[in-house]
Amino acid sequence: MAKYKVLRPIEHHSKLYLPANWPRPPKVISAGHGGEIPVDTGGIIELSPEENAGMTLGQVEPLPSKSDKQAGQAAEDDKTSGRK
Repeated sequence: MAKYKVLRPIEHHSKLYLPANWPRPPKVISAGHGGEIPVDTGGIIELSPEENAGMTLGQVEPLPSKSDKQAGQAAEDDKTSGRK
């Protein structure tokens, strides 16, 4: 499962995910079942491709993977060394 940055509040698998640095509400009630649910204010959520396909309102943004970061660093190294 890939990791995504939370941009807007998401209730997923009976947990509320909030963007980083948002204030943590003292009590959260599930929109699905009406019971109290835990809150994650870490700003990151893991989703399968199928779950991410349902996020069509700008709730999440993909986080760069380690291979993306390594490729970006290699391209930057090529620029600074004059290689193409």
